[in-house]
Amino acid sequence: MTWSHWFVAPAITSLFFLLGVLTLYWFLTNRIVRLLQKFGYHPDPEAVRNVFGLLYMIVIIFGLQFSVRDSANSWVFSNFKIFAVVFVSYFLLMDIHWWETIGTILIYMGINGTLGIPLSWIYAGVYVALFYVMKAMRTRKQDHWTDYFRFIIPSLILSAILWALIGFRFHLTTTNILWEMLFIFLLVKYDVPLR
Repeated sequence: MTWSHWFVAPAITSLFFLLGVLTLYWFLTNRIVRLLQKFGYHPDPEAVRNVFGLLYMIVIIFGLQFSVRDSANSWVFSNFKIFAVVFVSYFLLMDIHWWETIGTILIYMGINGTLGIPLSWIYAGVYVALFYVMKAMRTRKQDHWTDYFRFIIPSLILSAILWALIGFRFHLTTTNILWEMLFIFLLVKYDVPLR
């Protein structure tokens, strides 16, 4: 998924990857709901989507990290990780407790072997802030005209901080960081649910 392998910008390949992941998510949740109904259960589709969505994103993110953890290109899925956090916090409104958050961070950093790296803790802190800020934005009183700005501004500010950290850590060019920032802007810009 990099220039060096396919000569295609990581943002473009990530877009198709993200679309595939989201399509598979909706397909699987609908199948689970129908399967439960077939066996005589009356599931709450939102509850099924929430529980499955959280598990699905955890499996995808950890799977991705296992596949790229020792490579120089382990940053290419960062926009997907940002989108995954926004997805479970803003769209699914997942109620994740602080101890679950800390446990997930410790497991993730253990997999990466980055528990002793201070920059990784800052990076994790920004992801946690992104989760809780997006959740707070979603649970506030809904107003058609301000929803967009309450969603887009914090998500872009925190994404910019994450990309600055990623750029510093992996010595990315400014052009590459700006390209990835443009991509995350386009992703979150069109995903805000306006009422």
